[in-house]
Amino acid sequence: MVSKIREMFLMIDVDFDNALNTVYLHYGSLWTWDEYHNALDNVAACANNTGEAVAVVLDMSETTYMPPEQFAEHVRFAIEGQLVGWARLLIYQLRRNSSLRDLYAAVHQQYAQPDLTVRFASSADEAVALLSAPCAS
Repeated sequence: MVSKIREMFLMIDVDFDNALNTVYLHYGSLWTWDEYHNALDNVAACANNTGEAVAVVLDMSETTYMPPEQFAEHVRFAIEGQLVGWARLLIYQLRRNSSLRDLYAAVHQQYAQPDLTVRFASSADEAVALLSAPCAS
């Protein structure tokens, strides 16, 4: 029964907004690193079909959960491998005062990529505003 309940909450949904050339990853209450990397692989496939770099919004506003295994290594792999060549802007939409912001900021600073801008938002409206901000291009 516990595994069934857990399965219902394991998810990262992926949506693509053609008008904004933006991919949204919506995180459920619980998620795994395998789901994280599979979602990025799916996003890469969508982005490669557009032929141009896209913006990615990681909407983690519904969760404060972080899988327990090696956070920095998984994010580094995404930054240095999965995001290279197709992501131009990465926006983390987190709950206000989320401790995850500091974790992601530190890892992105450590493994910075010249063609990838990283921003943080605390609401959907703020994320949309960042998409149209001059520094987003």
